[in-house]
Amino acid sequence: MRRARRTSGATIHVPADQPTIAAGVGAAAPGDTVLVACGIYAEHDIAMTAGVTLRSETGEPECVTIDAGGQGRVILCEFVQDVVIEGFTIVNGFNDEVNGCGGALYCRDASLQVSRCVFRGNEAGYGGAVACYDASPEFSDCLFLDNRSVDGGGIHCLGSSPVLQRCTLAGNNAVFWGGGVFCEENLQGEPSGAELVCCCVYGNADGGYGGLIEDQTGINGNIAADPLFCAPYAGDFHLRTQSPCLPENNECGVLMGAWGEGCVTTGAQAPGAAPFRLAQNHPNPFNPRTDIRFDLTEAAAVSLTIHDVAGRCVRCLADGAGYGAGEHAVAWDGRDGAGRPLASGVYLCRLQVGSRSQVHKMVFVE
Repeated sequence: MRRARRTSGATIHVPADQPTIAAGVGAAAPGDTVLVACGIYAEHDIAMTAGVTLRSETGEPECVTIDAGGQGRVILCEFVQDVVIEGFTIVNGFNDEVNGCGGALYCRDASLQVSRCVFRGNEAGYGGAVACYDASPEFSDCLFLDNRSVDGGGIHCLGSSPVLQRCTLAGNNAVFWGGGVFCEENLQGEPSGAELVCCCVYGNADGGYGGLIEDQTGINGNIAADPLFCAPYAGDFHLRTQSPCLPENNECGVLMGAWGEGCVTTGAQAPGAAPFRLAQNHPNPFNPRTDIRFDLTEAAAVSLTIHDVAGRCVRCLADGAGYGAGEHAVAWDGRDGAGRPLASGVYLCRLQVGSRSQVHKMVFVE
């Protein structure tokens, strides 16, 4: 008996038709749409199918959060074409493989369009949020926030040429190069070159750009200014009225990022939000003083220390001091605990709250 041929262009509802996002994508054929009902989904290692559209039911990032819980990469796009991903908040993706790539999204030999998505708190060896190899992804109206890696805290591209339009990359952290975006050539010598148009790249550890991609501030409407999130310590990344990312406040006349104006914090922590956030120090590089900023979701005892590149603690700025919920700033004058001026070079700022910690790199210049 012949099985009836399935007609492409169908809509698969999650969880009504399939219990998980991964199951919905696995059941889809080219031309199908996987429509995900609003909610929080604890999933990882979702392998996309060619020609499939994955969309939250409202198309907005507030609707669906995919929380990998540090258990694996969130989405894989490998050897697939014409993939569309729209309207998700993707958090806590983690790739712990040797030289692991892409904590939230890994695309290889693929073409995809990603719009109105938030990538927050993801981590991998290369490309904390996104790693693209020999791929041509397009990102529009996306937010890359507090992602971490060795190179390319937000995005790492190898032999690729991603395009970013109206995106914001803020607070991402790279140990070595390109806190925001890092591009390099592949083994065949094919170069990478991300194109940014009307994007905000600000406050990324070890700079916004690294590798083959040069600083694009002031080019194609790109800016490097504080986005002025409403209350990042509480997981509210909407924008304040004065934000340069709002259409009326930038020369492009567009919204940069996934969330617009409107501070809606109610005091509850947003899904996937960290209990604290260490921002990049400012100014950086600095001499003789820099301000170290951090946010807390609730009152806590804080340890804030400065270390040299060998890991030795050279200055303790806070040792179990109590801070209230909200935004805080602590100044450092480039001196050690005995008040002696330190040599110029790279130093590490470490914030610890309870058993968790975050580290940013700082550059002291004479």
